[in-house]
Amino acid sequence: MITIGIAEDNKDVRDNLLKVFELLGEVDVLFTSENGSVLLDKLRSGFQPEVILMDIEMPEMDGIKTTLEVKKAYPDIAVVMHTIVNQKDRVFQALKNGANGYILKGEKPKAILESIKQAKEGRLPMTPEIAALTLAFFEQYKETTRSKEDYNLTIRESEILEYLCKGMSYKTIADKCFISPRTVNRHIENIYRKLNVHTAIEANNMARKNLWF
Repeated sequence: MITIGIAEDNKDVRDNLLKVFELLGEVDVLFTSENGSVLLDKLRSGFQPEVILMDIEMPEMDGIKTTLEVKKAYPDIAVVMHTIVNQKDRVFQALKNGANGYILKGEKPKAILESIKQAKEGRLPMTPEIAALTLAFFEQYKETTRSKEDYNLTIRESEILEYLCKGMSYKTIADKCFISPRTVNRHIENIYRKLNVHTAIEANNMARKNLWF
């Protein structure tokens, strides 16, 4: 039996998945959760499934952010995204955050089960539609994005930019980096100059557009 957890905000979908897995008989559902916050609470309380079936659009904490948090704290748990196809950027971001596979809602029960098995075995389950979409998006990504190295950001500047994008104050950044607020200010001036921006909002937009963090 493969142990799994389900994160899905739609009760009808959750109930249907439970019925499907009960009929198939090869999966033990340890828990269900209606959002990422509840899922993380379940994991912290001791539930450790081998695979998580993860919806993307959920209230409080969506599947993209939840996947990142799961993979940070529980890297051995495989995460398979279970959602709709017309979310190209969300597909890419989920994989970037560590998702182990991506399948469509509406797939036949045996296809869902096979995807869970593949994820447990360390493979990357994807429907043909998702695989084609991902390949196209990666090609587009390579053409339209630039790396931090293209802007000659130093390791320290990259670190401070990430903190800045998280909304931290200069003093908080200074404390985390063990430097003075004045030094932080100097680094940020250099970052703005290299990125050719003038505000933290513009720097944040550039970082997110290029998927640096």
